[in-house]
Amino acid sequence: MQELPADTMRSFSFWQKEEEVKWTISYKNNQYTGYFALCAALNLYLENQGKYILSAEFLKQLTVLQLKEILMPETQSQGVIPLLSERIHCLREAGCVLDEYFQGSVYHLIQDSHGSLETLVDKVVHFFPSFRDEAMYKGHRIFFYKRAQIFAADIFACLGEEALLFRDPYCLTMFADYRVPQVLHKRGILKYSDILTAQLQQGMEIENTEEIEIRACSIASVELIRKEIQERNPQILVSSQLIDYLLWSEAMNMKSSLELEKTPFHRVRTIFY
Repeated sequence: MQELPADTMRSFSFWQKEEEVKWTISYKNNQYTGYFALCAALNLYLENQGKYILSAEFLKQLTVLQLKEILMPETQSQGVIPLLSERIHCLREAGCVLDEYFQGSVYHLIQDSHGSLETLVDKVVHFFPSFRDEAMYKGHRIFFYKRAQIFAADIFACLGEEALLFRDPYCLTMFADYRVPQVLHKRGILKYSDILTAQLQQGMEIENTEEIEIRACSIASVELIRKEIQERNPQILVSSQLIDYLLWSEAMNMKSSLELEKTPFHRVRTIFY
């Protein structure tokens, strides 16, 4: 698989412009947007078409028409999903890599990590180019790996008692994207310049430098929070991903109650969030 051209690397989005209709999926008498709309759309398709869509063979031959059929079921969806071509590329890449290196199954990818979440993240980043969440900042290469880490964390969370097979559950950082920095800023943990604050309030897409700084400072902030918790409660082990989840949950609660209206999130187009 070839890597995405540089000009298409900034392409995914969990937000829409004011004039755009938010992508919404109706499922079991409820309406969902964002990530939960994705879950609802997949559940609908799985219920109606079967689990073959999860196979590497299906993914590596996926067409735009098929993806539209999966994500935009007739009469049960509205709005527009941006940049389908980039999503298609990532899904085809996943199918091809799984088929070529892991016998067509995520199971073998996990098995080849030999009980290490860190190794699992490294393998995902190595074999799947669309997970290489890296950036150059003042001559230094910065590694975020948000999606690779959240993949590992989700695997860990879904395994239940079998998660004990992983020997390094505290190795991951927080997952640097939009919402946690928003909460950190609202709580006064992150402070933005007046110029950056004005840009965010106007709904402008920010430059690469500001994005890197926000994400990096968010990771550093969560690590300081974790360190403070550990110092106050030495007998309790707290992971950065747990703190991330609690902050993200707070953001969702604030979002539903409109508390975050005056604390805008940073807007970028990227496949890495």
